[in-house]
Amino acid sequence: METLSTDILIVGAGGAGLRAALSAHETNPGLSITMISRGRLGRHGVTATACSDRMAFHVSFPFTEPGGDSAWTEHARDIYEGGGCVSDPNLADLLARESADAYYRLAGLGVMFASGHKNRPKQFVTDGSRYPRACYTGPYTARDIEHALFTAVQKTDIRLMDSLALVSILRDENDGHVAGVLCRPELSDQWTAILAKCVILATGGPGQLFETNVYPGGMDALPWYAAVRAGAELVNIEFIQFGLSSPATSLACSGCMMRALPRIAVNDRDLLSDVAEIAPKDDPIELLFRKGASWPVSAGSSARAVDIAVWRAVMNGEKVTLDYRTNPDYADSVYLNKHMSDVLKGWFHDRGVLLTRNGSTSTPIQRLEKLNPQVIDWFRDRGIDLASEPVEVHHAAQHFQGGVRINTRAETCVPGLYACGEAAGGQHGANRPGGNALLDCQVMGHVAGSEAAQHASEVNQTD
Repeated sequence: METLSTDILIVGAGGAGLRAALSAHETNPGLSITMISRGRLGRHGVTATACSDRMAFHVSFPFTEPGGDSAWTEHARDIYEGGGCVSDPNLADLLARESADAYYRLAGLGVMFASGHKNRPKQFVTDGSRYPRACYTGPYTARDIEHALFTAVQKTDIRLMDSLALVSILRDENDGHVAGVLCRPELSDQWTAILAKCVILATGGPGQLFETNVYPGGMDALPWYAAVRAGAELVNIEFIQFGLSSPATSLACSGCMMRALPRIAVNDRDLLSDVAEIAPKDDPIELLFRKGASWPVSAGSSARAVDIAVWRAVMNGEKVTLDYRTNPDYADSVYLNKHMSDVLKGWFHDRGVLLTRNGSTSTPIQRLEKLNPQVIDWFRDRGIDLASEPVEVHHAAQHFQGGVRINTRAETCVPGLYACGEAAGGQHGANRPGGNALLDCQVMGHVAGSEAAQHASEVNQTD
């Protein structure tokens, strides 16, 4: 067995782990810091591989609606109350209050967030939010964040090790303090023990528990199991988010992909006819549009009728696709000109999207080209031309709301063991505003790294 030692060990090299490593190093550059990853460093985990039509990073600036201190307090309210009041309200406050600092740390590392009037960050409304808070670089917001953080880590003396799977967390028999971890290399039978004064779990969620998911391989529940065996607690793990995704590419089909109003087809049938039966009091086109801002599935949104219709079709063995070549049966020129609500018409008008051209109805692909051409390029790069073929969709697991219980210092109930990102629990409840996962990684990753560095420094002084 190989045995190594370090002051701080970070398990997981996604957005949360990388942020924790940088913050620990900034807090005390004299500490030895080691980061291990089950996959290839910089390319494994959700942050390194996630993609949606416009990946969001939630921020409450003083100029974000409703403005001033109310910007972050209302953000915290959406996190806590929107999650059913079953999370830690102190963590909700922390995420919202520290969101702007988290944004500026990323911008300082070179993440090029979209900007608009007065060079302020562009922000839009996502599911679970009452105000526009979502910042973005495009479909690759998460990957842009991962790249910036990994590039910064590589410029330090932080030791990086990949292809190591966490098996067990070690504790001191005398005082119960964390003593390190036991790992198994992915490519050999030789075990590795890494002794550490502090351990930070940043392993993400166990998405591979589900057959349909948007997680990369190897993301199982072993880290949670190791934490529980070491004495840590889990919280809110029954709350898991699912959303319509492309199984061929793992893209989350949210935002403009729905707001472009594609035809949801099952064989030759328009699935909006099923949506109309499920929610007879609602306009099916309005529901399709709202699905763009209510992804993933939410019992609190009437757009769930779209999800129910898709789920029923898939359970019946049918293939469901989004077809951008043609409009839904419900969206002919008469509807678009006379029956579409003024709110929807105004939304398209404000973005320069024409609903009719030369007397004919515009097509979904024409609308998507105007709303988000990047996502069209993204599919084309993966062999799917949305202008000439439909793309299959089904529901996939995409975020675990719970995890290892932490407090506002990212501490677990095991001395010396910290957790952050999707591996941790308490920040989110039964639901989570879109864009708060990336925010959570950066805020709690920063807290975990800083707190672990302070703790390790104190342990060094008493050795």
